[in-house]
Amino acid sequence: SQLTAEQRLQIYSAAYHARLLECLGEEFTILRSVLGDEAFGELAVGYLRRHPSQTYTLNDLGRDL
Repeated sequence: SQLTAEQRLQIYSAAYHARLLECLGEEFTILRSVLGDEAFGELAVGYLRRHPSQTYTLNDLGRDL
């Protein structure tokens, strides 16, 4: 209740982005294992910047990875 609407929205946005990264890690477990968590995280962040989620479903999130 002490946060502004903008601050609450920023928290939601960060949590959503973290969930997308988590989903990619779960979908590409072998790639994550080969690259390591740090390198995979960097890859996933770059991927999401170039290919942001466009639908309500996460089924196609890693389609172009």
